[in-house]
Amino acid sequence: GAMVGRSLSEDERSAELLAVVRGLQAFYSSHARKAVFPDLSDKLVYGDYNVAGTRGHQLLETVTAEINACAHVKSGSWPCRKVESVRKRYVGKIGADVGRENEAVFEAYARSLEQTRPE
Repeated sequence: GAMVGRSLSEDERSAELLAVVRGLQAFYSSHARKAVFPDLSDKLVYGDYNVAGTRGHQLLETVTAEINACAHVKSGSWPCRKVESVRKRYVGKIGADVGRENEAVFEAYARSLEQTRPE
């Protein structure tokens, strides 16, 4: 389609990153926990994230829904994200970069995003 070769603008990219943060916050607050980047390999906590109904899959679905609610996706100028790509490109990758299962790390990451946000 027309989207080939286009990459996300800075604004779209930061909108998606903020959506990841919001999704994780929403998921964990529904479990009465402070948000973290999950270690999805922990099957005891998250189950098998490929299986619908597990905690890990619900987490990914929550984050995916937030990203797909971003204006550039809703408007159709960008295709909807799939759960698996959200896991790899966002939840997994950022967690690997900044640290998993760590509330302080998550907080710091979320704050740094808020500061770079364009007014």
